[in-house]
Amino acid sequence: MEEEEQEEGSNSQSVNTITEIKERGAFIGITLSNGSSFFIFPEDYTQLDLMPDKVLSAELLKKIEFLNNISLTYKKAINILSFAPTTRFLLKQKLLKKGFDDISITKTIERLSEKKLIDDKKFAASWVSLRLSKNPESTFILKSNLLKKGVDRETAEDVLKDLTPDSDLYIESFKKALSKQLRKSSRPTEKIKMSLVRKGYPISLINKYLDN
Repeated sequence: MEEEEQEEGSNSQSVNTITEIKERGAFIGITLSNGSSFFIFPEDYTQLDLMPDKVLSAELLKKIEFLNNISLTYKKAINILSFAPTTRFLLKQKLLKKGFDDISITKTIERLSEKKLIDDKKFAASWVSLRLSKNPESTFILKSNLLKKGVDRETAEDVLKDLTPDSDLYIESFKKALSKQLRKSSRPTEKIKMSLVRKGYPISLINKYLDN
């Protein structure tokens, strides 16, 4: 019985022994004697006293598992961003749907922000520019959509500050929206008006150009 307890203790200790530490791309790979592997950021690794053959305490193992979760979340976030830029809010929602925990997501977004790999203002400016060229809408609608995407109000207003009703950019976007509606053959004027109103343009501006 005593020998069995000693053997169990030995096996338990062996499970938590580091067998290999190696650079794995942007991460440090840590392999344990039971074959399990973990990945952590180099900057996190330097804060830990790790070396081959080191027996990990339960507390240190928990710390490595925590850092591994962050690295896995980060990898997935980079994969998502490789397809298209997004906001911090939308990225968080996508990662939550993938089953990543809230703390790992928060830490990941902080790292991405520090590395300038995610930037809500840059995203908003790019999104607005594309929207104005492809599917023009009024400042009000653009702002509303930015807020839905998780861009904060101050950032949205800053990006849209030059798109005032009397600005050339605003009038240009309206003309594009009007031209798009007029290209739809045999549409009654009232339907064209309602489509432009839904895009947030003032009826006075709509009447001015339709009447002409």
